[in-house]
Amino acid sequence: MLVSSLGGGLYAIDKSTKQLKVVVDERDRPEMKLAHSVLCDRRGRIWIGTDGGGLWIIDEEQEGLRPYPIRNFRFNPGIGKVLSLYEDKQGNIWVGFTEKGMVVIPPNEYGFKIIQDNPYSKFNISDQSVVSLLVDREGLFWMGTGGSGLYRLKPLKDHSSFEVYDRMLEHENVVTCLFQDSQGLIYIGTYLNGFYRYDPTTGKTAHFCRELPYSVNSNHITDFAEDPYGNIWISTHGGGINRMDALTGEFTYFRQANGGLEGFLISDWCNSVYVDSEQVLWIGTFGGLSSMDIHTHKVHSFVKEEGLIHNNSIVAVSGDDQRNIWIGSIWGLTRLDPRTRKSTLYTTEQGLPDNMIQGFRMDLEGHFWVVTNNGVAVYDPDKDQFKGYA
Repeated sequence: MLVSSLGGGLYAIDKSTKQLKVVVDERDRPEMKLAHSVLCDRRGRIWIGTDGGGLWIIDEEQEGLRPYPIRNFRFNPGIGKVLSLYEDKQGNIWVGFTEKGMVVIPPNEYGFKIIQDNPYSKFNISDQSVVSLLVDREGLFWMGTGGSGLYRLKPLKDHSSFEVYDRMLEHENVVTCLFQDSQGLIYIGTYLNGFYRYDPTTGKTAHFCRELPYSVNSNHITDFAEDPYGNIWISTHGGGINRMDALTGEFTYFRQANGGLEGFLISDWCNSVYVDSEQVLWIGTFGGLSSMDIHTHKVHSFVKEEGLIHNNSIVAVSGDDQRNIWIGSIWGLTRLDPRTRKSTLYTTEQGLPDNMIQGFRMDLEGHFWVVTNNGVAVYDPDKDQFKGYA
């Protein structure tokens, strides 16, 4: 498991030994002080996007940790912020930058495609801040921007390049999150205007916002999740959790009660939502962590004062194949075992370079990577040890 933080670096946690070690320390690599995003590709390479330090890669077959060069007279990623990283089915690495557009790196790394503003294109990418990414079942690449809506990119037949297929939601400022459900429908969350549901079969788009009756109760959407019955769970800022029924399309709202009473969410300001294998919904909020049985809707909330979580500002929630819940906050990383109700805290005292967590990634071999802002550490299960990169 990789952990990233703001100002600390990148770490790896081994699920069996529960130990954590620094892979990259910002004291050795000042460029890695603000590691913003991380990706473990199918070849075992680690890609690291930084806030102002460019794009980095860890490849043991070559030179270990090294900056990844992208040279172009119009494009200098070394001064840009890498917002997002993604690997598609063909092994292309997609790199989204703030104000720099997007770069697609092919599997052989010979040449790359820069997707930027082109005034001569029919579908001009007028905003180059890439905020959210999704590859759908048809292989179209969805790119949500920070100012000009949503674009769909189509790969050429040989996957050597891409073209802008079309542009959607031009009037939207920020596309915060993208999600495809088990039926193939695309959910598009926005910052100020609720969310959209696009049906690729019919080409029709439905809009859901708080100004419409029987709809979502907040216009700031932060995350989507689907339960085994096809219901869509939507986390919002200010509106708690919304559930969209798979059969009727009706919305049910789960909110905070005054005083944080048992049975209600701990906060209406929700950042992340996750459905585990036990059909329990986990909700990360700015007021703590809430869990809810999706059948009975019984809610239990965890706050710092109880001792099971260690900060109430939860920015990310996910799970692993051991049924642990990983909780990222602005003050460390917590691993919670819901069965035993025991938790373990990882902070700078346990080796984290910084306590602010950005997110999680699971690689193909089941290692859980945690992203901070200052480097990388990885656990080698064959050698039963960690290896750091400096």
